[in-house]
Amino acid sequence: MQTLRWSENFATKIKDLDAANESLFYLLGHLCDQGVECDGTSCLGDSTCQKVDALVAFLTRNMAAEEATMDKWDFPAREAHAKDHNYVVTRLLEWRRVSICRVPARDAFCDFIHSWTTRHILTFDREFGRWAERTAYAPGLAPLPEEWLPVPMVTAPGGCCTKLRQDEILRRRPLPETTDCL
Repeated sequence: MQTLRWSENFATKIKDLDAANESLFYLLGHLCDQGVECDGTSCLGDSTCQKVDALVAFLTRNMAAEEATMDKWDFPAREAHAKDHNYVVTRLLEWRRVSICRVPARDAFCDFIHSWTTRHILTFDREFGRWAERTAYAPGLAPLPEEWLPVPMVTAPGGCCTKLRQDEILRRRPLPETTDCL
């Protein structure tokens, strides 16, 4: 069974998303720790595994917040990202009636959730972070003021078009006064 540890390699540069993911790593580290076992009664009979229920509750709460941010920011890859969220929740609900505290179920469950978490963050969450950084939303949830957003083309004095670099906009440098087209 693999060990899952948070590192900056998983960072998206979206503060709230990174905090939620770091908390997920902590939760999974304790959920899958061989020394942490339930009393076994929640995994028998008609009841479901409390550990899986707690993980589903944690994930659905954080995924809903993440998807609301994607909607607010109009993230173009939101649908595929949300589909991967739905996939893991569906799979976790299948695990609810399995006693994950007993080997080999625990190892199979932890391998699955560790693998999904790593793949999801490195693929979907980091893509969201890169997009947010390119569009000037990161590192917090509030977008930058409109005058700080990158502008791809402007009309320079004299009516000619010039491309502006994003760092010139972000530093609020004045437009060069030239009539030469670049």
